[in-house]
Amino acid sequence: MYIKFAEDEDEFSCFEFIKEENLFRIISRSRKNILQYNPILELDSEYNPDNFEIVFLNNTRDDCTENNIFQIYVENNVRIGWIFQIQALLSQEHDYANDKFFLKYAYVASYLLLNQIESRNRINLQEDINICDYYDIELNVLVLDKDNCMKISDFSLNDYIVDLFKSGYSINGNGNLLSYIDRPNKKIVLHRQSSELNKITYITVLFKNILSQEQELFARFHTLYQIVEIIISIIFDNDFIKFVGALNCDTENLFDMRDKLSNMASEKARIEKLFNQYVKVSTVSANVLNDVCGKLLENNKKERNQKYYNNLYAVRCLLVHRLYSLDETSNETLKEINAAFLDVIVEILLTFKTP
Repeated sequence: MYIKFAEDEDEFSCFEFIKEENLFRIISRSRKNILQYNPILELDSEYNPDNFEIVFLNNTRDDCTENNIFQIYVENNVRIGWIFQIQALLSQEHDYANDKFFLKYAYVASYLLLNQIESRNRINLQEDINICDYYDIELNVLVLDKDNCMKISDFSLNDYIVDLFKSGYSINGNGNLLSYIDRPNKKIVLHRQSSELNKITYITVLFKNILSQEQELFARFHTLYQIVEIIISIIFDNDFIKFVGALNCDTENLFDMRDKLSNMASEKARIEKLFNQYVKVSTVSANVLNDVCGKLLENNKKERNQKYYNNLYAVRCLLVHRLYSLDETSNETLKEINAAFLDVIVEILLTFKTP
């Protein structure tokens, strides 16, 4: 913590929680001035804040409010923390205002937020301070339990950025404003991105910084399709290694091998292989994407295919070669495609596995 008020030389850099009075007392270096932060909630100081850390997350969806308070689990049923708006610390008008477990995390979050304040000459000296003077109250905090995170082999939050985005949250930008989020309870279970894709750091960058920003509809589709292109390049590399091995063993059938190489290089063939052999996309996600892609193709007098991934490829070709021909109705359909495409992309990144 560092606070220095305008027109005053005194500085504040340490504080303590007075449990009996439910307040934080902040004492200046000269010990002549004392500030107070009086929490709205009745905090429980059982947990040591040193055992936790906070990560700031953005989520500007209309359905993200102070009542969006979730326990965060990972796939092996380990709870790694809680996520909530800063506003939830400043209100008693939500479902967790009296929840004994949340109040422990509310204390930790309040402590860590105060500890991270860095403010110089911004406001005049005052007796009481408030977190909302220093933070955007609509900002979300993920409070991570370090001990529980250590129970997870090779834990890194980056491995869960994709599924975190699917749940609505991003490191930068606005969060996930694309897709519908069905959350029937107060628990979010995050799944780890495929370990085979960890070396492709650009995927994490996309979900941290790019997909969470405003984009034109075509640019959004192109950004998502880039992920498909990255992954089918991996498929080509895998197949090419096998091809070279087979070629070394059988030099007699060069013409047949030439045809095989040509098929390997085909983008459409690699897309089919991706969806048929490397990933598991749920029937619901596949059907939704198939329907909206088919609608766009039919509206533009293009042939509709049987397989959803072939329709996706056909949409990609339509947008690359005839973007100028799309009308307002097609643009609205493209918005639906982007939402459905994101859901499929997430499933690709979570389930990708070389057969």
